[in-house]
Amino acid sequence: MKKIVLLLSLFFFLSISSAFSASVNYEKVKTLVGYTGEVLSIAFSPDGKTMVIGTSEKKLVIYNVATWQITTTVEENNSRVTALAFSRDGKLLASGDRKKRVCIFDTTTWKVSQKFKAYDDVEALAFNPDGSLLAAAGGGKEKAMLWDVKNDELSKTLTSRYGDVRTIAFSPDGTQVAGGTSNNKVVLWETASGSELKVMEGHSRSVQTITYSPDGKYLVSGGGDNAIMIWDAKTGKVLNPIVGAHSDTICALSFIPNTTIFVAGECKIFLGPFFTPSYVAGDGCKVIFWDAETAKPLKTIKTNCSLSSAAVSPDGKYFVTGNATGPGQYVTVYEKK
Repeated sequence: MKKIVLLLSLFFFLSISSAFSASVNYEKVKTLVGYTGEVLSIAFSPDGKTMVIGTSEKKLVIYNVATWQITTTVEENNSRVTALAFSRDGKLLASGDRKKRVCIFDTTTWKVSQKFKAYDDVEALAFNPDGSLLAAAGGGKEKAMLWDVKNDELSKTLTSRYGDVRTIAFSPDGTQVAGGTSNNKVVLWETASGSELKVMEGHSRSVQTITYSPDGKYLVSGGGDNAIMIWDAKTGKVLNPIVGAHSDTICALSFIPNTTIFVAGECKIFLGPFFTPSYVAGDGCKVIFWDAETAKPLKTIKTNCSLSSAAVSPDGKYFVTGNATGPGQYVTVYEKK
C-alpha cells in the first residue's frame, strides 16, 4: 500500500512538473504594427479582451486581443506615455507621461474621468485591489503618491530616504506598497498610514522594476545591476538572488497568473538629461522565464535590447513585449502552445 501511495505521489509530482514546463512554452506568433512612435508601456485588461500600449507620440493604442486589430486610439496625455495600469475590475485605465500628467479613463467610453499632476515624470502606476487608490511614482523626486480615486484628491505621500522611487506595486491584499529606488533599495510602506515599514537591501544599482507573485508570497525586483532579487514578501528577506544570468538591466517583470513563474526582460538603457531613460537598440538581450520557488530558469527568448515593457495576459495564453527604439519599434506577441 505504501508503495502505491509513493508511486501515485511521484506521478502527481511529475504531472505537475510537466504542466509547469508546458506553461512556459511560448512561441512568437505575431508582430503588431500600424501605429507611430516608440512602444513605452503595455497593459492587458483584467478580462484579457483588451490590450493597450502607450507610445512616445502621446497616444494610447487599444487592441482587440481576439483579432489583434486596433479598435481605438486615444490622445489625452501631454507627452510620452510611460506607464499604464488597469483597475482590477477593468473599469478604469490610468496612464502616466513624461510631463507629470496622470489620466484616468473610463474604459467603456475611453473618455477621461480624472486628471491630476504627479510629483514628477511618471514611470510607474498601480491600482490597489479595490481600485480606490492609484499609486504613481517616477522622475527625480524622493517620494511617490497615493491618489484617492473616489474623491479625486491626494490620499498619502510615500516618502523615500533612498533616492527617487522608480517603480511601484501594491501587495495583492492591498495593505502594503512596494517601491524600488534609485539608491538600490526596495522600500515597503503601509498603505493605510503611508509610513515606512521595511527597507530591503540586495541590489548594487537602482531598482528598475518590481512585482508581487499572485499569492503575495514573493516580491521580485530587478535592477540596473542586471540582477533579480526574490524576496519573502512577509519578512523582507532575500530568498534567492539571481545574479549572472542576465547581461543587461532588468526592465520588465511579470508573473504568469496563478503560478510562481515570472518573466524577466532585459534592456540596454542610459539616463539622459533630467533622469530620462533612453533605450539602445540592438540584438543580444533576452527574456527569461523563472520559477520564483526554485530560482531556476525555465525558458529563454532572444529579444531586441530596446525592450521597454512586457506583460502576460490574465489567462496566461499570451506574453507580449514592447520595443522602444531603433528598427524594433513594435509589439511582439507570443502564444502558449
